[in-house]
Amino acid sequence: MKKTITSTLLLLVTFLFISCSSSDDNFDSATFQKVQGKWKLTSYFTDAPFDSDGNPLDLNISNGYELELKPNKTFTSNEIAGFTGGTYTVLKTPGTNLRLVYKNETQKLIRYKYILYIDENQLDVSYSEITPINDEAIFYEFLTLTRVP
Repeated sequence: MKKTITSTLLLLVTFLFISCSSSDDNFDSATFQKVQGKWKLTSYFTDAPFDSDGNPLDLNISNGYELELKPNKTFTSNEIAGFTGGTYTVLKTPGTNLRLVYKNETQKLIRYKYILYIDENQLDVSYSEITPINDEAIFYEFLTLTRVP
């Protein structure tokens, strides 16, 4: 009887650890390291409307919003009126998404930006969405953020 109880408890504890796996399974630590820092929106690209030569517009922005992604998974931003920051993470699936949780005294907004490209000075992301974006998505507009000191 004692062996049965011990075996059952061991099985139960094992099941709890497996079923309660953390969201770290979907955490993209390599990209998380790359995105940390202060960024400023510098360009907005869209394939509609077109310029007079029929090329997609690339709009340079001189006073774009700023986004600072900190190592402790918090951020500050002036992107959305009424919100100055919140928490963030980088997801691996369904595609590499920057998940931003904007918070103020009374509200919480969750936005996803698909990371199209990143290097030490440039971050290209999709426009904000309310759900994660998968790798098969086709983008008709995206934002370029430039690292600032």
